Amino acid sequence: MKDGKYKVGSVEQGIVKILLVEDESIEEQLPASAFPAAAPEGLVLQVTSDKETVTIMPLFEETQELPKQAEKATDELEKHI
Repeated sequence: MKDGKYKVGSVEQGIVKILLVEDESIEEQLPASAFPAAAPEGLVLQVTSDKETVTIMPLFEETQELPKQAEKATDELEKHI
């Protein structure tokens, strides 16, 4: 698994699908038991891994900033239409 910032894409049947923030075409799947608490959709995570372990740290402040960034990007696009 590539180290970096991921966003929880979905949680289904005990499997959490996470998407690399810089390239959402890169998807990883982890068991929900790998998370210290519930992992809601949209939660931003810092993921680091080595050959034996994966470390997951929730980034709550960045999670709150994502909707604001998306709204700003949408506003910029609408200015050019």
